Amino acid sequence: MNPAQYLRMKTAFERQGGEIHRSAENDHYMDYMGVSAITSNKKCISFRNDRDPTATEVFEEFIHATQFRQERVTANNRLELEIEAAEKLIRNQKAYGIPDNEHLETMGNLEQYKILLKQRR
Repeated sequence: MNPAQYLRMKTAFERQGGEIHRSAENDHYMDYMGVSAITSNKKCISFRNDRDPTATEVFEEFIHATQFRQERVTANNRLELEIEAAEKLIRNQKAYGIPDNEHLETMGNLEQYKILLKQRR
């Protein structure tokens, strides 16, 4: 992701009381969870410490923070919210500056989420 864009987004998030965490400890937790970034609540986002976050990771986690702020996150709807976030990333690829390779990965993830949701129902 463009470092200047990331810094603007991070600064704005922190001005609203949010915190972005990056540490080796978080990397171990994310490895355990099988994720590359995680939003814990409306004010806490973690990105890997061992590399810079991708544009997709940054925008997706900010989408999830918004979902938390809107009090839409429950223990039972995480998959639906992942689908919603993926659809928004796909729709806004150009506006968000998401490279084609990340866009294709998001489209693949969306299909997997839909399959999982169908299996769950």
